[in-house]
Amino acid sequence: MGALPLSIGFRLDAGASVGNGHLIRCATLADEMSSRGWWTKLYGTRETASLAAAASFSAVQELSRAGANDPAAFDKIGRAHV
Repeated sequence: MGALPLSIGFRLDAGASVGNGHLIRCATLADEMSSRGWWTKLYGTRETASLAAAASFSAVQELSRAGANDPAAFDKIGRAHV
């Protein structure tokens, strides 16, 4: 059985009220880590996912409004890929 790839999930927000810097930085880090063999995923709100798609950044998985700020829900989603 082979070793599992290193993995990381980024929970981020972007939008009119908070700006887009967090999205840009996290997408850049995720792309670089992916190029080095990491499994990466970006997670955010519907607004964040829409902005990422419009800007042609890495896809952002939309978290439900209920789970968007719940660390336990985020952890469960992150573990589901393994």
